[in-house]
Amino acid sequence: MGLKINRALSYTVIIILFIAYSSFMILGTQARYMQDDYCYGEKVRNEGFFKAQYNSYFGSVPTPGNRYSLTFFAGIFELFTEKSYPFYALFSTILFISGSVLLISNISKTFLLNFHIRQILLIALSIAFFTLYISPNRYQALFFRASSLSYFYPIIINIWIGYFFLEYLFTNNKHLLYILALITLFSSGFSEVGAVVQFSLWAFLLSFFIFRKKNNKTILATSIITAVSIIGLVILVLCPNNYERQLNFGPPNTINNLFKFGPAFGLDFIKYSIRGYYIPILAVLSLALLISLQTETPFADFKETMIFVFVSILISYLLIVANILPSLYAYRAMPDARGLMPSTLILAATFFILGLCAGWLFKERLFRFEQLFNALQILLILLLLIYFVHAGIKVFSEYPEYHKRASLWDTRHANILEKIKQGEKEILVPAIDGFYRTSELQPDPDHWVNKCAALWYGIDVIMSDE
Repeated sequence: MGLKINRALSYTVIIILFIAYSSFMILGTQARYMQDDYCYGEKVRNEGFFKAQYNSYFGSVPTPGNRYSLTFFAGIFELFTEKSYPFYALFSTILFISGSVLLISNISKTFLLNFHIRQILLIALSIAFFTLYISPNRYQALFFRASSLSYFYPIIINIWIGYFFLEYLFTNNKHLLYILALITLFSSGFSEVGAVVQFSLWAFLLSFFIFRKKNNKTILATSIITAVSIIGLVILVLCPNNYERQLNFGPPNTINNLFKFGPAFGLDFIKYSIRGYYIPILAVLSLALLISLQTETPFADFKETMIFVFVSILISYLLIVANILPSLYAYRAMPDARGLMPSTLILAATFFILGLCAGWLFKERLFRFEQLFNALQILLILLLLIYFVHAGIKVFSEYPEYHKRASLWDTRHANILEKIKQGEKEILVPAIDGFYRTSELQPDPDHWVNKCAALWYGIDVIMSDE
């Protein structure tokens, strides 16, 4: 009877968690063009898709032209016009959660964890939800397309890289190596932050596999991913556009300062994240503890478990530092909020691992008290149910604010199109406030956002009234 209640409550948590996760999809329907979106869009509209790729990398543009994958995918989305923009977050979140489910399923097979489908769904949904829920400046990380492609898509694609990597190890299908090389090259080109974190992750894994003398197949696949990540980084670095961009920020930081401040900034991020999001982190730990009580440990003894915990914490910390280094080097500062999204996923996954290991360590002791063991599981499920309902409502509560901005943009857009139809080439529009630290159209027609928007609309001048 207790087992049936446990399962029923677990599926209820999955449903509630999926509804909470779906809140991000609903909010995404209210996203509209802003700042960089106009710049990437106008290149495709005025020059054509393929010419836009070449000119963005080799020419002078107001956006980061070296980010070849950002230019490519922003161009792909632009081909579907502004009407596709409200569906961007839906597409991204589905890609995120589907890849997570497949990756965790393969991890379960690799380590003989034998996770049930409900446990796989719980892990994937919880990590995906909390990554978005506690992400600094969620709007720019998920709903502002140019920004989201830069910082969210390296996460999404690396999850798929992990899935195909393990799939290759299971099947020995050599065609998967070509897929791995291709998607790794694309993943490297969204942003410098994403490329450095990706290279660091797979370089750590390659070093570990060589140290543990893993089979040639494992080392070959990891070497390909690492090597292609380096190629992607080289493409980013060699872009002629970089020198012009760097002039706007002054000389880059010194190597000494990177070693001095990078590790400290990494600790600061962890400290402030735990302090600011201790309740979501407790929810992650609780869910991991629940799953550990329902599964068998893959570790032989306490020592092996603690070594795994220590290595996981160390690698996670080093990856967070790697996330910080590109901005610290180029801008002499911490990354802006959206740029810390990879670290947010790393933090959520690490706490989940800690919760699993803690549960596996103490499971046998708890199992001696069967009634207490079952009661603890049911209590955890009920607490998680309450929390996820609260979190989902909190996310959805932002909808009116998003809808207001979308309505203002839609009205302005319709007004601009009407004036264009009447033959106007210099258009004055009502001002809209910047949304979550993004720039809107300015009174100055020479502002870079205005210039990109004018080109996007195919007019000479556009400016706001205040």
